[in-house]
Formats: sequence, structure tokens, C-alpha cells
Amino acid sequence: TATVQLMDLVYNPQFQGSRDYYNALFMLGNSLYRMRNWMAARKYLSLVLKSQARGKHFQPALQALVDIAIRMRKFEEVQALAKHLAAVPPGNRLSDLMYQFGRSFFAARQFKESGEYLSQIGVGDERWPNARFYIGAMHVQGGRLDDAVREFRDVVGAAGTKDKERRPEQVVVDYA
Repeated sequence: TATVQLMDLVYNPQFQGSRDYYNALFMLGNSLYRMRNWMAARKYLSLVLKSQARGKHFQPALQALVDIAIRMRKFEEVQALAKHLAAVPPGNRLSDLMYQFGRSFFAARQFKESGEYLSQIGVGDERWPNARFYIGAMHVQGGRLDDAVREFRDVVGAAGTKDKERRPEQVVVDYA
């Protein structure tokens, strides 16, 4: 229902000049993304990306577009989407976005690029254990087993933290 209402709103010529137009455009793309309608979501989220280079919806739209590219196995699109990060200063980049890029480059077996994104996720971030697991897997791929074991031990060690917010998911610990 929300998707239909948002579509009516976005295609209304009177509303297109409104200051809330890009909010509605993002909400439409996001609702289609949640419905797993990848092609339609990509259309509207791409419009947000083009028009809101520094807006509040830029990084969430970019993150969803990277996830869509991964799901559709279109890794060449991820390379093009990565260029949009130039609009976001490194200190302001969302860790979920860095994780999405790292994960996508890992899936494409572009380990150098993957490591560049995953290494930007700091200790204490909820994505940190997942990122370190992927970095450990890249060390295994490169034959650096001592480095891999160190990464995996760090992930397993993080499972013992008393802070439940910082504790890795059990599946990540199991893989490590």
C-alpha cells in the first residue's frame, strides 16, 4: 500500500517541485528494496543518488544499490558505485556502507579493494567482527595463515565481551 501511495506521490507533477520530493523518492526506492523488487528499487534509488550527492539519503541509497548489485551478481556495477564515495569524506562514511563495498568486492574476488573498505571499519563497530572475518579469509586466500589465525582469534575473542552490543553474531564466531 505504501509503495502504491508513494508512486502516486512521486509521479505527481505538483509534488515533484516540493522539498519533500527526494524523501518520497527514497522511501519509494526503499520500500521496493524491502519488497525485493530489485530492478524497480534500483531505478528510484539511482535517482536519489544522482540528485542528492550530499543529502541525508545518499549513503543509505548507495548502500542499497550495492546490495542490489551483489544480489544480481553485477559486480561491475559495484565498481561504478564505488566512485560515488568521493562525495563523502572518509570520516563521514557509514560503516554499513563500507561493509557492503568490502563484501561485494570480496564476492567478486577483488581482495585488494575489499580489504581497503573492510579495514575502515573500527573496533567496537557492530560490523567489525564480520569485516575482520573477511579480512582473515583474504589472508587465507593469500597464504598468510598466521595473519588469518590472528584475525579469527580476534573475532572469537570479541565473543567474550560483556557489552552485548559489541558482541559478534554467533554465526560469525562459528565461522571464525
